[in-house]
Amino acid sequence: MPHEAKLIKSIPISFNVAEDKLCWPSNMDGIYSVKVGYRLLVEEEMSSNVGSSNVSQSKSTWNGLWKMRTPNRTKTLMWHANLDALPTRVNLVKRKVLTNPTCQFNEYSSVLVSASYDQSFRAWDCRSHSTESIQIIDSFSDSVMYVCLKKSGSIGGSVDGTVRTFDIRIGREISDDLGQPVNCISMSNDGNCILASCLDSTLHLLDRTSGEQLQEYKGHNSKSYKLDCCLTNTDAHVTSGSEDGFIYFWGSGRCICGVKFPCSSFRAHSSVVTSVSYHPKDNCMITASVDGTIRVWKT
Repeated sequence: MPHEAKLIKSIPISFNVAEDKLCWPSNMDGIYSVKVGYRLLVEEEMSSNVGSSNVSQSKSTWNGLWKMRTPNRTKTLMWHANLDALPTRVNLVKRKVLTNPTCQFNEYSSVLVSASYDQSFRAWDCRSHSTESIQIIDSFSDSVMYVCLKKSGSIGGSVDGTVRTFDIRIGREISDDLGQPVNCISMSNDGNCILASCLDSTLHLLDRTSGEQLQEYKGHNSKSYKLDCCLTNTDAHVTSGSEDGFIYFWGSGRCICGVKFPCSSFRAHSSVVTSVSYHPKDNCMITASVDGTIRVWKT
């Protein structure tokens, strides 16, 4: 609509960066003009008081914007874009906001391990008040997506396609190259096996000590999202979320053919199932999805 287009054109531009900008001209005739950023900054400073966001001048514009028949997320995006508040990588760095894909405590909650996009994971002493990490492992060549912490050491899965086991008792590292980005790892309840999920829609069951692949599982869809996987509380079955909204189950036993396909599945959500966790004792599990729901299932 013409009046809506006029409102959109009247949205004020953020002048936070001192450089040339592409701006709407004051006549609103749809023709772009280029103004020097320094001059715009001076004009902005002169038109507003120190410490003021100058909201009053654009109040009518924003009132009109919020009355438009557009989705709320679109309105919020426009508001954040004007305030230069979008969570871009540049803004996150400016605000010193660092994102960690996962964090895990040890069984005594005395040590916290965090995996990070900076190709490392770090251990932190929760009993001290120090902000310095007590250990840094940076032998990965890409983002670390998941980490598990056990008594004898830690295990990390990375986008570089490796699952690395670090035994702190003897100072040894075991690296298993799966050839595809690893987006989740999980330990068996007896601690002898590692389950790894890769972005080629494949799950791998590995021997924790030797790194030997015990079994490979296929049949679900995992190509774009970080999806959780785990074993049931008896280690009898492997389960994983999927991008088609289903939960899949496989028997954990070894198969002569080398590849196992699902023995059971059901639709759990209307969209991608990103998180799956099995109860340590009871026969039930909890799932979470991109559709915005969390559900508990009796198995």
